[in-house]
Amino acid sequence: MTVQLFHTCLVNEVVPEIAMAAVRVLERLGCDVEVPPDQTCCGQPAFNAGFHAEARQVARHTIGALERTTGLIVIPSGSCADMIVHQYERLFEEDAAMAARAHAVSERCREFSQFIAERGWRPSTLREPQGRPEQSRGTTSSGQTTDAQMRTLVALEQWLNAIHVARAGRRA
Repeated sequence: MTVQLFHTCLVNEVVPEIAMAAVRVLERLGCDVEVPPDQTCCGQPAFNAGFHAEARQVARHTIGALERTTGLIVIPSGSCADMIVHQYERLFEEDAAMAARAHAVSERCREFSQFIAERGWRPSTLREPQGRPEQSRGTTSSGQTTDAQMRTLVALEQWLNAIHVARAGRRA
C-alpha cells in the first residue's frame, strides 16, 4: 500500500526526526511512503491567528499538492490533520468548487495513530526493523483518536522499544 506523508511544516523545520520515525513505522507496517514534493504548510498558524485569507491561500496550495497524489495521506500531527480534515471546508464555505476539492482531499487524510489503528495493526503484525535500531514516538491527535486507538499506539511504541532494548543488549 502506498501512502503519502504530509510531514507538516513544524515537523519538517523543527523536529524532522518525527517525520523520519513515522516513515520507519509505516515502512515496518509494509507501506511504501511517498512525500508530496510541493507540500509546505496546512495553513493552521494563519487560521488560528485569524488571518483567514492567508490561510485560504496556503490551503489552496496544499490542496493542489495533495490532490495530485494517490492513496491515503498520513499526517503525524493531530492539529494539522484537524486543519485539513475539518477546517478546510469551512475556509471555503463560500466557494463550492474549492470546498469540494478540500472535501476530496480530506477524505483521504488520516492522522498517524488513526491510520495505524484503523488498519488493525498491532505490534505482532510488524516486521522487525532492519539496520540501526531507533526509538519511535507516536503523536497524539486533537480529538481524532479513540482510547482503543491510543492503547494500540502505546503498545506499538512498547514493542518498538523492546526491540531497541534487545538489540542494544546484543551489542553490549
